[in-house]
Parts: sequence; C-alpha cells; structure tokens
Amino acid sequence: MYCKRVEQKAPPRSPINILVNLYDLDPRFKWSKFVGVGLFHSAIEMFGMEVAYGGHRFPGTGVFYSAPLSLPAPAQFYKQLRLGQTTKTPQEISQIIRNLSQNWQGRAYHITNKNCNHFTDALLNELNGEQLPAFVNRAAKIGNGLGIYNCLNTDTVRDGPEVDRE
Repeated sequence: MYCKRVEQKAPPRSPINILVNLYDLDPRFKWSKFVGVGLFHSAIEMFGMEVAYGGHRFPGTGVFYSAPLSLPAPAQFYKQLRLGQTTKTPQEISQIIRNLSQNWQGRAYHITNKNCNHFTDALLNELNGEQLPAFVNRAAKIGNGLGIYNCLNTDTVRDGPEVDRE
C-alpha cells in the first residue's frame, strides 16, 4: 500500500491594516500643521483599540491602550493615516508590544527625544518595516535641533515635585 505524505501548510494569514491616528495636541496650535510643524500625538489602531506611549512620573511602562479616537481634551482628532499592512498574528503583535514596552518607560519620556511619535515609529517598523511620515514628528526634530526644549525641567515631569518626608 502506498501512502502519500501530505505537506502541512499553514493557512495564509489575512493581512491586518495598520492605522495611525493623529491628534492635534492643542487647538491653539492647529495652524502649525499648515506650515509643516504640527504638534501631534500619534497612536496605532488595531483590533478595535489604540496603542500609544506617554510619559508619567511613576515606575513602569508608558505604553498604554485606549479606545480609538478617545484622547482627552485639549487634544482633538486630526486624521487617520493608513500605513500598510502586517501579516503578523495577533499573538505576535502582542509580543512585539510587550517587548517594546520594556524600553518605553514612562519616566523616560522626553518631548523631543522619546515621545509618542517615536514609539509609533518604532512599533510601525516592527510591524511592517515602514516609517512614520516625517511631518508627524517634525516639531520635535526642529525643537531638538535648536535646543528649544533644553530649558524645560523634565525632571519635574518624570519624578514629580520634591516631597518633604519628615
């Protein structure tokens, strides 16, 4: 009797769209995007939720999940970018986010060097090798190059105010 060996092939994966939601951080600066230096928050939307990064003064990751288009005021939704697809499974995507979360601590947030747009770019690169369009983080790049944000006391944001413990 002759048996044919059947090769087990994994079923083709359905591609998952990668959506990047952009928010104007402050309505007073809405005009800035028209001159190419918008002040944006970004988040990647997949599986009915957004994943993003933000700073805080407590130990632990700054990576967080939220309902799509639900960033609190004064931020306002600006637009959604479709930045390709990924064929990674939901489990692989979860693992990528867990791995990235270790290097994106809330206390490490910096407005020009390690912000939400840097995180979105890093996650996008892991998902499909793409990059976030340059205009999204241009204000931070310019601010960093000019040293504009060096006058900010970022330790207050990361560590909180001094507390008298006596």
